[in-house]
Amino acid sequence: MPLKFCLFFLQMMCFSSIIFSQETTDPAHQNDEDSVALERRKNYEARLKYFEEIRRRRERDPQGYADSVARIREQRNFQNAESRIKGYQGSNIAGLLEIDLTGARLSELPDWIYEAKNMKVLVLDNNQISRLPKRLAELDSLKRIYWRYNDLGNSKVQLPKLSGIEKLDLTGNSLGKLPKVHRFKHLQELVLENNSFDKIPTWRVRRLKRLKELDLSINPVVLDKRWYGLIDHIEILKLNKCKIKNLDPSFYKMTGLKELQIQVNDLQDIPTGISSFKNLEKLSFYKNQLSKLPEDFFELSKLRVIDFYYNQFEILPAAIGRLEDLEILYFSFNKLYDLPSEIGKLKRLEELYIHHNRISEIPYNIGDLKKVKTLHFQNNYVSEFPIQILEMSSLKDLDISSTDIVEIPDGITGLKLKNFYWRDLKINLNDPQNRRIGEILVKLSEQGTNVVPKISAETIAGD
Repeated sequence: MPLKFCLFFLQMMCFSSIIFSQETTDPAHQNDEDSVALERRKNYEARLKYFEEIRRRRERDPQGYADSVARIREQRNFQNAESRIKGYQGSNIAGLLEIDLTGARLSELPDWIYEAKNMKVLVLDNNQISRLPKRLAELDSLKRIYWRYNDLGNSKVQLPKLSGIEKLDLTGNSLGKLPKVHRFKHLQELVLENNSFDKIPTWRVRRLKRLKELDLSINPVVLDKRWYGLIDHIEILKLNKCKIKNLDPSFYKMTGLKELQIQVNDLQDIPTGISSFKNLEKLSFYKNQLSKLPEDFFELSKLRVIDFYYNQFEILPAAIGRLEDLEILYFSFNKLYDLPSEIGKLKRLEELYIHHNRISEIPYNIGDLKKVKTLHFQNNYVSEFPIQILEMSSLKDLDISSTDIVEIPDGITGLKLKNFYWRDLKINLNDPQNRRIGEILVKLSEQGTNVVPKISAETIAGD
């Protein structure tokens, strides 16, 4: 049934393309509007019939429909691969810098690939290749290999000694055990996304002394007690969408980390000890269930970027002021009631995102943030425009939308704003009493500010 449906789907797609491209070019009908209208109606009804048939078949056999679409996509990828390969073989192969063999249905590398002496990037996605031959070492310029979706999990993966490879991407291969990647002695970035790793493969990764970035996102990883100290040379670790619920304090032995991403997980708590990440500069716990921070969190003196979007925080501790190197703070989509005045101590802060919270008042000290270029506090309960914002001389992007603000001060035109968002404010510009606010918005537009929603002099009451 799926194969028949696949053939039917291909036939209907071809039929549809004929219908969509059909035009009435017969000179005898060029001036006959009725004939043209009739022809268009026939085309329209044919399209409706085609899509209705597709809908019925999808509802009747959802899996068959999905399989058929996948087969069609695979066939198209194969046709595209054939076309690319012909193009490679008809060109100066030795001069190619990148070769893409995606979807070519290969089980091994073609011989002509070894003529590409200057190739830097090799893409092997969506094939059945489980072995990289020794001859690949002849390609001294090769730096990156993308070997994704080759179903390597049940294969005996063979790797040669390739000293020049800096990045290896093994995404989507059902791997639960790491191949002997230590043969790539100069490997700097290893991507293991969307596999079956239930732990960080510390014992094999430890031999990759030049490895700087490890991506284990979309794996069933459990961060329990491990020998994380074996990989303390790694600088970037990504563990996104792994359904992680807990962190064992032994995790903090990865003292070389400069960037840590544990996004879209189920973390409810960060254990004490995180201050061991003394080199950490970027930290993202985007979309978890966190509601508090350990006291030693604020000893991470090198932090430049913090992302706590979509968590459960009600309080931003006053200790935030101790993170003097902070440049970007994402704290939107939480349950914050207010901001501590100590936020004014973040003299290097350039971007502050606190929108979609429960904040009713912006602290006066926020005016001390002279380097802030972006301030978004929309969708809060702020009732008065924070006049101290006018002291933020670097401000370029300001969003006060969906708050309770009903007045906009004249002084806002003194800021050199690129963007000003005031959507859904309770300001009726048709009310003569708000004429002055309309004039302020018009002046901002005339100064080159992108005002959203837009306002023109003609819309101001009384004109």
